[in-house]
Amino acid sequence: EMTSSGSIVDFETADSTIRKNVEHCINSIPKPIILSTWKKSKYIGVHHLPNRQKPHQTCIHHEAKRYLLGCYRLTADAARAYDEAAKKLRKKVNFSTDADHLSE
Repeated sequence: EMTSSGSIVDFETADSTIRKNVEHCINSIPKPIILSTWKKSKYIGVHHLPNRQKPHQTCIHHEAKRYLLGCYRLTADAARAYDEAAKKLRKKVNFSTDADHLSE
């Protein structure tokens, strides 16, 4: 078969070249990073990030966005930070009363 430029196209070679290019593109897509170091805590919105000075990270999701609320030394402090934001957004909280805060 002739191309518009007048050269002859070998479809078998073209197909194998296209196939190799597609395979190369697929293999060169970066793999997603799995945050296996993140450990869920017993509190909503709190994750443990080991080997950090403040290993307890707090975040909250609202309207399809994730908001980082900060990092804390204690899990309970991170949970309290989440609770403050959660109350404003009318979401479920970790501690139902102030007495629950003191018991942690």
